[in-house]
Amino acid sequence: MASIQAQELFVAVRPLCANVLQETNPAEQLALVRRLLGVLDAFASATGSDGTDTAVAQLAEYLLFPMVLLLKNPQATQLVKEASMDVLAWVLQRAAVTSAVVADDMCTTLAMVIHGHIRTGADETKDAAVRVCSILFRPWFDPSATAAANGPRLQVLLGLLVDEPADAVAADGKTTTSKAHLRLALLVSALLEAASTGRLASLRERSLKLLQQMADATATLTTKAAYRRSLAGMLPGIVSTLTKMLLHDTKERHAILVGALNTLGAWLGAIFTDEPSASYATSSSPADQLADQIRASLHEQLSPSSTKPGVNSGAAQGPLSQEWMQTTAANVKRALQRIVPAMSIASSAYPRRALADLCFALLSKSPRSLETCSQLLFDALLSRLHDDDAGTGDAARKAIEALLARDAFESGGNGNLHTTLRKSLGTLLQALPRQLLSTSEDDVKLLQLQRVLGYVDVLGDSAQEIVRYSFFLSFSKGNLSLVVAVT
Repeated sequence: MASIQAQELFVAVRPLCANVLQETNPAEQLALVRRLLGVLDAFASATGSDGTDTAVAQLAEYLLFPMVLLLKNPQATQLVKEASMDVLAWVLQRAAVTSAVVADDMCTTLAMVIHGHIRTGADETKDAAVRVCSILFRPWFDPSATAAANGPRLQVLLGLLVDEPADAVAADGKTTTSKAHLRLALLVSALLEAASTGRLASLRERSLKLLQQMADATATLTTKAAYRRSLAGMLPGIVSTLTKMLLHDTKERHAILVGALNTLGAWLGAIFTDEPSASYATSSSPADQLADQIRASLHEQLSPSSTKPGVNSGAAQGPLSQEWMQTTAANVKRALQRIVPAMSIASSAYPRRALADLCFALLSKSPRSLETCSQLLFDALLSRLHDDDAGTGDAARKAIEALLARDAFESGGNGNLHTTLRKSLGTLLQALPRQLLSTSEDDVKLLQLQRVLGYVDVLGDSAQEIVRYSFFLSFSKGNLSLVVAVT
């Protein structure tokens, strides 16, 4: 029955697929593509979802090939390209791409459309291309991606962007960039440009969402080592571009600001993770994890490539090396030092809540990798305890309670975090007068006071002692600025 349905569909679409490539008149070409989409919709209505999916799976490459050629055709109009991507989306929602050649060609072509290297004429065409990319890579983000139906498609996608290492070492010891890494870099660069410079709001939001999902995929991919290494090489550009987006105009559409914050958090969380390098193994006990790390360390030391001249030195300085992580963490801190104050006084509550979520996520997943940013992130959460928006305040409070509970568990009840907070409050109170008197912006002053109130809420009675001691120091030194500032 499935073969009969596939044959019927083939008979219906064959003349349209052939004629659409031969037609040179833009109006007729557009009519043919739309007629093809109409035939597909009519077939789906007549056969039902199961029959349609089975038939389309057998003809997927036959339907995709002419549409990809239309995207490459410089003579095709914007409307023709958008209609062809409607056909691509229709097919990809119902069938897996099992040919690596077709998937490679389609992925590269879509990235070129988004990048603008292929003449499109409008953001609407780029938006359609991003939508098709989201459908193409959906198996990465779908929890059921390991199901049999998605298995072939997922394997092809892994071959596109993941299976090859980001940097392959040739026999002569020279480092070469793999094709998979180049494909990923092209797509990420295209999405980043669309998100930052696009005129259409839906294009920017959709691009940010796809970038976020690409980073989140590191948590589920079984072959994520090379993929994570590739993402790490692109992190500086991601941080730089998203920082400019967030600082350009804090009154930007809140969906754009939230998307940028979520994307930044996803990428930082994917790279700066405190999980051991073998965390995607199946071991669960601490002893097994330690054994996995020891085996990985021995394998690295005994690997023949480690004896090649020049290989170790390059690897030690490359993405995810200790030196790279420390340098990049310092750069991330400088970016967050600009982002956190700006988003803390955003006029909309949505970016402020997204900022609280970002801080909690990084403090939870990367307390050691991003230790240099911990104080900044925790201060941002404390400032949000007294946010005008009740939802933001509740989110910050729950985040702080979770972090304090984890600290108490890890420190055996000693409360190391409380000790750090008490020291930070004393330092903050001494610097408060200068900070308040150095600005004339009420929003900035309110932010400083909200931070102090956050410390007081968390520390409770011990905060009163610190406040009294700070007042005592001010009086003993003849400095009444703290009293004036607080009152």
